[in-house]
Amino acid sequence: MLGPKPFKSVPASETQNSPETTGVKENPSELDENTCVFTLAFDLRKKISLGVDSTATAILSDGASDGMYLVCKEIYTKESRLIGKLKLLLTVRDGLLDRVAQKRPLLKSEQIAQIFGRVQGQLRFHEKICEKLGKIIENWDGSVCDVVRIWTETFDEHRRVYSSYTNYYDRATAMLKNACEKDPKLKKFFEGQEKNKLFERKRVVDVMIEPVQHVPGLKNILERLEKVDREQGGNNPIGEAIVTIEKILSYSNNVLMNNEVGMKKLILIKEIEDLPPDFLKGSNVMLCSLEVRWICAEKKLKIEKDDTVKLILFNDSTVLVSRFC
Repeated sequence: MLGPKPFKSVPASETQNSPETTGVKENPSELDENTCVFTLAFDLRKKISLGVDSTATAILSDGASDGMYLVCKEIYTKESRLIGKLKLLLTVRDGLLDRVAQKRPLLKSEQIAQIFGRVQGQLRFHEKICEKLGKIIENWDGSVCDVVRIWTETFDEHRRVYSSYTNYYDRATAMLKNACEKDPKLKKFFEGQEKNKLFERKRVVDVMIEPVQHVPGLKNILERLEKVDREQGGNNPIGEAIVTIEKILSYSNNVLMNNEVGMKKLILIKEIEDLPPDFLKGSNVMLCSLEVRWICAEKKLKIEKDDTVKLILFNDSTVLVSRFC
């Protein structure tokens, strides 16, 4: 089965009043394949004219009803949309940096870097992916092997960029929310930025989570692509791309979990006085802790009647006792 014909490049300004966009048949029984393709092309032209898909400057020609093609086009559209959101975040960052340069800072340069520091890396990666996808779609030949190869060949970079962003996201948004609560001027600045129609009535912190949600969404689309491939009797190695994305998600979750364990251990070490150096060198993982009332001890301890102590159980069965204030 031949794939769709290549894209036909058309400036966005020429799509707004095109004679091809004048009405469709109202009776569903009369809709044929050409009408469906025509409707899809009209929808794409509408998105271009509204600036929803600003990177797309093409319309679908006949034959675009091929399921594989449409799913791949959806991946491209989602990548384009994410790029737009990342650029929005950099616009906000640049606005804050301008205030610093003008000696009217709302946040320190260091704070701005901490909040928006990982956005640029995300943008560079997804721009590279989007460029590759665009070339595949423009020269569509009915095969998805090149699409699969994009994700398998960029595995290491994608894993590094995604895990880096997801593990900093919580701290960045918490810092941003805390700063806004303390400074009404900063809150007003963000509210002004969010009036931009490209924010689509979302807050800056809502946009910041989109790169985190993007990869699980990509996995769902690739699974749908694999399903379409099987329904058409194909045997493309789409599963390889799905496994790659699953590995990226698993790696990111493991990094996050290890960081949380590490933070708990650091907090514990800070609470306990005179913690033995040998213990600090060990790979102890805290399993749980309880607050208890002291009953008795082999040695005399300076614990009053109503004092509370904390017991901490580690994976090597070490139990520490500390005064709980």
